[in-house]
Amino acid sequence: MANTCKPSLEGRPPTAISFWSHANMLATVNEVPQLIDRIADALNSSPYIAPGKVRVEPGENGQVRLQGSVQTFFEKQMAQETIRHIAGEGRIQNMVEVTW
Repeated sequence: MANTCKPSLEGRPPTAISFWSHANMLATVNEVPQLIDRIADALNSSPYIAPGKVRVEPGENGQVRLQGSVQTFFEKQMAQETIRHIAGEGRIQNMVEVTW
């Protein structure tokens, strides 16, 4: 049985796919500074994360990286969940350490 959930790329020229991917990546990279500001504001206003414990910085290929140290895995996960709606799926590198 064929997987019908995957989009078909048949009939599309390879150059169009390459161009779209490159243009999409450039748009993503260009919006990172604005994302960093919005994410920092969200983290600072979260009731689940102590202010100053988690910071955000630019990652690779338009991703954002969470850094810092928290006391529980719950806080680490809440930092990620707090910014998911801003950063988007697959764009978060959660490098927060849990120290207890």
